[in-house]
Amino acid sequence: MPGFGKVYQNSFWQITQNKPDYETLPSLFRKAGYRTAIAGKRHLPKENHYPELEKFPYEVLCDPPTTNIAEVAAEFLKGKYDCPFLLYIGFNEPHVHWDRKGSVTYDPATIKLPEYLPDTPVVRDVLADYFGEITALDDQVGVVFDALQSSRYKDNTLFIFFTEQGSQIPRGKYSCNELGLRATMIAWWPGRVEVGRRCSALMHYVDILPTLLDASGGPSVSGLDGRSFLLVLLGQKDSFRDAVFGGTHESRSVRVGRYKLIWNNYPEGGPGEPFYNWVKLPGWKYKGRNANTTQSTDLFLSLVAAQKAGVRDKRIEVMVDYVYRPAAEELYDLENDPYELNNLLQSASAPADVLGDLRRRLGAWMDEQNDPLTTIFHAFVEGKQKER
Repeated sequence: MPGFGKVYQNSFWQITQNKPDYETLPSLFRKAGYRTAIAGKRHLPKENHYPELEKFPYEVLCDPPTTNIAEVAAEFLKGKYDCPFLLYIGFNEPHVHWDRKGSVTYDPATIKLPEYLPDTPVVRDVLADYFGEITALDDQVGVVFDALQSSRYKDNTLFIFFTEQGSQIPRGKYSCNELGLRATMIAWWPGRVEVGRRCSALMHYVDILPTLLDASGGPSVSGLDGRSFLLVLLGQKDSFRDAVFGGTHESRSVRVGRYKLIWNNYPEGGPGEPFYNWVKLPGWKYKGRNANTTQSTDLFLSLVAAQKAGVRDKRIEVMVDYVYRPAAEELYDLENDPYELNNLLQSASAPADVLGDLRRRLGAWMDEQNDPLTTIFHAFVEGKQKER
């Protein structure tokens, strides 16, 4: 977590591909006198000779596939330390495969489906597995939180839980739809964070590092893409960013208030493969990043089958279109269409001033990030303007 956007790193995979002079969360906290430790998933090479590991000075408590990550973290909290600590815990759940069962068993026939998913038997089976995986995660977080409550650190520790991205279903992970980009944050800090308060302020992951530094009283770092949202966390502000951006392999997005624009670089699909390849279908070529796609593929195929059987459902239509051939641009009114089912650019209701503003903001952000797709995007916008 170096505090730079992933587009700026020119990498959506390894956070180690970055500016040569960057500093990371553990390196900054280590300099401030903290003990820094990590348990579980870390997405870093394990080889000790790998030079970038020096940028991440964590004491490694355990690595996946360790299944008792929560217990390892809880044991750490029993220790008595003569300095403050930063403990990072990375759970694998609910990443596919969804085969872990938590303390609750879910009956596919009785679960409540989210509004953005159509109701098919396969969707119910897959979602029941997914809910079980989420519950397994919740159980583990509970083990760590209970350990903190029983420790000597309970009154002066900031505990924050973050999710990573959406699930591996179409329009989820690796998409710029809300299902893919939105993440959960839950914070607990006795006497500082109000219990039960909810906040809808817009922020980025890159804001986490400066916020944690700010909360710890550590030094501010210049040149970061992120900035501290500590005042929001403490309930002293209700808003933060006026615009937030997203990026996946071939899509970029910007959201300002109620409106959101998504740009897809290859709206016709890449050669020999789908646009969205978290489904794996016969005859399509892949780039080696799709090993864990069985459940998302089953779900998608059930939607294709329903469509071929004559089922007319906008939710099925947008998911199938997204996998095969999404629109080059998508504009949504999230206030009236929170699940992004109605692309305003496919109707007469698209506000031209909003579209122009969002295009300008997205282009400026891509320029700032040294985005490798910047030239293509600007050429696309110029072409659209000439069409008018």
